[in-house]
Amino acid sequence: MQRAHPQLRALDALAASGLTYDHWQTDVHMAERRHAAGTSTVHFEGFLARMQAKQEWHTGDRSDAQLRALEAVKASGLTYAGWREDVREAEDHYTFFPSLFDDFLTRMGKKQALLAGDRSDPQLRALDALTASGLTYDNWQADVCKAEERHAAGVGPERFDSILARMQAKQEWHTGDRSDAQLRALEAVTASGLTYAGWREDVREAEENLTFYPMLFDDFLKRMRRKQACCTGDRSDPQLRALDALAASGLTYDNWQADVRKAEERHTNVIGSARFDTTLARMQAKQEWHTGDRSDAQLRALAAIQASGLTYAGWREDVREAEDHYTFYPSLFDDFLEQMRRKHDAQAPALASALRLPIPAPQPSRRKRSRDARDGQDQVPDHTPDTRKKTRQDCDGNAQAAGGEVESTECVVCLTARKEYVFVPCGHVCVCSSCAGTIQQAAPESRKCPLCRKVSERIIKIFF
Repeated sequence: MQRAHPQLRALDALAASGLTYDHWQTDVHMAERRHAAGTSTVHFEGFLARMQAKQEWHTGDRSDAQLRALEAVKASGLTYAGWREDVREAEDHYTFFPSLFDDFLTRMGKKQALLAGDRSDPQLRALDALTASGLTYDNWQADVCKAEERHAAGVGPERFDSILARMQAKQEWHTGDRSDAQLRALEAVTASGLTYAGWREDVREAEENLTFYPMLFDDFLKRMRRKQACCTGDRSDPQLRALDALAASGLTYDNWQADVRKAEERHTNVIGSARFDTTLARMQAKQEWHTGDRSDAQLRALAAIQASGLTYAGWREDVREAEDHYTFYPSLFDDFLEQMRRKHDAQAPALASALRLPIPAPQPSRRKRSRDARDGQDQVPDHTPDTRKKTRQDCDGNAQAAGGEVESTECVVCLTARKEYVFVPCGHVCVCSSCAGTIQQAAPESRKCPLCRKVSERIIKIFF
């Protein structure tokens, strides 16, 4: 690997200084991957500083407060299932996601308290009171278990109170109260005669969204309606009419049929009109490139990288991924090309200069700003509806002020739920709880980040 980059030289100097703490080699490998993923110099220096702190702790220096806190949790006698994995994850958080570290230790404490039968926490007392009031609606026990999981995951008081309120609303509906508008809407969709594949699973997911993710509920119902419309061949929606018109205009570029299918999926998953229009414009640009128009700067940049002689493992998959980014996730495209450059620089340094062709400076994407904020020391706000709304408005305002495109908070796989899981070691926050669970159930070699396609060592929930 080419080690001329200042970040790698600094990492090599630290490794050569004589690291001996447990798993230091893993930290070095992860730091290398974070470098390849485009981590900023400031945050990379933070990684190195915390690796140095781990070495100093290993040699007897007990001055680091966060490492003392982790040691205290370990010494408290953890016994819950998976605690050893959590300790390793906490060590990763300390090094690479320090702003999440304190919350993660809190969650470890809550998991141990649940195992020990300690129900003294106000959230658990409120849940027990609701259960004791006589819940009888379908699957209420599953809701109680998930509410306990949300408590252990560190959900804030307001958010937890909202969960209890929705459980109470489901009980009232079960006993005849039809006043809840969202439950009426769900019943109307269910009674409309759903026939598309997987509609029963979607009904269960809608019920779960109603209880635990109410801000996603209305969009999820709209998604169910669109799935049914597509199943019955209804192409009357303006987005589908525009897509059909583009396809009928005579698309001939490579893999245009796959782009059409993916655009239909994006429509079904309730993408906004502006973003769908952007997708169609990108498909049109690919067609124009195919017929000889070389005016698109991003497609020129991708063509330059392809022509430079890529040789690193997986470069063909990366090219296809870059083409998808160009069409469907344009705000991620420039960052993805930079990752390809770094991979190529490491594999074939003699060709590195060929990749440094003039490319218009990209506006910083919201994903990159979110990643940098995650790597830094800022406190992560509580995951409550009000705080989430304020945080999203603030981020959107900053992105618009910078003149860049506002990147959605939706999962890049299902395009519906909120993305709240980070892949380690690449650091991409890009999937929701459901999609993260699906990926985690796959074979280890198939647990890949959907953005960069790197095999993940861990998939970690974060709280915005």
